[in-house]
Amino acid sequence: MKRRHLTPALPECPQSWYLLGPSRMAPGEVRHFDFPQRSLAWYRSNESLPVVVNGHCPHMGVHLKHGTVVKDGLRCPLHHKVIDASCHPTVQSSVMYDMLFAYLGDSPTHGPPQFRSDRPRRFVPGKSIHFEVPWYVPLVNAFDMSHLETIHQRQLTKEPTIQILNPWTYSISYTSHVCGGNWSDRMMAWLSGNEIHIYMACHGGTTLIAETVIGRYKTCMMMGFRPTETGVSLQPFYGIEGNGLRAWWAVRIAKYLFQSFLRKDIQILDGIRFRTDQLNEKDETLRRFLDFLFHLPFIESKEVAI
Repeated sequence: MKRRHLTPALPECPQSWYLLGPSRMAPGEVRHFDFPQRSLAWYRSNESLPVVVNGHCPHMGVHLKHGTVVKDGLRCPLHHKVIDASCHPTVQSSVMYDMLFAYLGDSPTHGPPQFRSDRPRRFVPGKSIHFEVPWYVPLVNAFDMSHLETIHQRQLTKEPTIQILNPWTYSISYTSHVCGGNWSDRMMAWLSGNEIHIYMACHGGTTLIAETVIGRYKTCMMMGFRPTETGVSLQPFYGIEGNGLRAWWAVRIAKYLFQSFLRKDIQILDGIRFRTDQLNEKDETLRRFLDFLFHLPFIESKEVAI
């Protein structure tokens, strides 16, 4: 039987929705993000929602991160050409959960990522995290159940349930209890009665959704995976069901617990040379997730060998 390459040679950008960041911007503010194949800029005029455009002026290619908001458009800093929806196509975008999403690729085949419930939630954004690894490595790591048990010290109480809900959504559900003894582990065990129900889903290869039931609290996290020239930038935000002062405090506790969980992976993944030729029966969730990623549509067909 022929083995796979030592590292999956996946293209850099799936055709999907990308989480750009918080949608709340001051009038006149301009932000940008540079993907390997394409740059995006977004700005807010006097309208309530930001507008997303191609990051370079179509005239001579000047980066519009240096542009100035003029009325409803973005003025190029070189020749003062105004880029707006009346004369230039904008990038398809959507605002959900106070976050801005943009679609990269051909016409969207699916909508932006969503949580399973539309119940009222309070959200808080987190700081972006940069990994100097291929974009898919931290994403695959999230579905590594052996890693969950060894590093995060969570013991599965039953076999995970895997579902491929549609061509762009892969999900896994499991229940675990805490074996670790640090402060965040003890807090998690106390809040949950040491029974944590997890639902995770990958949407389009660009977004990871995690929903947890910790005792009486239903928390959630969404993390965008944005490929860069040197690795991947992760943009998270956190939420909890409910409103009011209690929810305000609870979502910040949830943010702390999620961040404590993620912090263990940052140093470990540095310098990784991702292998698939050594996967065994304990890596079934990993193997199936990799198969899902390989079948996604990508912006470019050129493979990137890392």
